[in-house]
Amino acid sequence: GEEGERPVDAALQRAAWGGFEAAVRRLLNAGADVDKQSGGWTALMLAAEWDHEAVARALLEAGADVNVQDDDGATALVWAARRGHAAVAQALLEAGAGVDVQTQCGWTALME
Repeated sequence: GEEGERPVDAALQRAAWGGFEAAVRRLLNAGADVDKQSGGWTALMLAAEWDHEAVARALLEAGADVNVQDDDGATALVWAARRGHAAVAQALLEAGAGVDVQTQCGWTALME
């Protein structure tokens, strides 16, 4: 992991990436930082890219910032749009995801 990364935060990212909703909820209850970035990614971005709707909703319920941008300026909504994950995109939109947030290349989720 990255320097200063707590094991609970790293575990949250891995659980989100793998689609393990129950583990995500347990880790959040144990104090994992819902918006912690590792390699520029948040757990919500990982859930969006890998089409884990239940995980995304759990993270959103825990207060995940839906408009955090990765190192290239992409948000979780951009990742869901890039991958064609409509259900995750819908959950993100319901949570207030910005459709006009631009990546470093000037793209928005609507352009993906």
